[in-house]
Amino acid sequence: MGQELFNPFDVSGWPQNAEWINSSTLLNRLNFMNAVATGNKRLFDYDLVKVMESANVNTIEKAVDYLLGLLLDGEVSEEERNIYIAYLDGLVGSATSGNVLTKDRLASLVYLVMSSPDYQLA
Repeated sequence: MGQELFNPFDVSGWPQNAEWINSSTLLNRLNFMNAVATGNKRLFDYDLVKVMESANVNTIEKAVDYLLGLLLDGEVSEEERNIYIAYLDGLVGSATSGNVLTKDRLASLVYLVMSSPDYQLA
């Protein structure tokens, strides 16, 4: 993300918040988020479905709440929460088979949350 661990460019440290979001860094940030969301085996080795199962998450609402709690400390408005629920519900409604919380559906929700302004400025 442009930061060398424990080596800021001067003694004041790294800039905060929006100073890290610009046309040069945003694409790298989005690519990184995609790798995290999809559980890219080269960079991140985890199974999002198993994570949800181990946390006893088995509904759309629980999945949204769990991920918002994990990624945003649950600090979103009810309106935003409902948007994420409607998004995931729309993905589930577009397919008729199997588990509603598949890897692809959960990964797309993680990516959506991580690419939100709330996450970027957290």
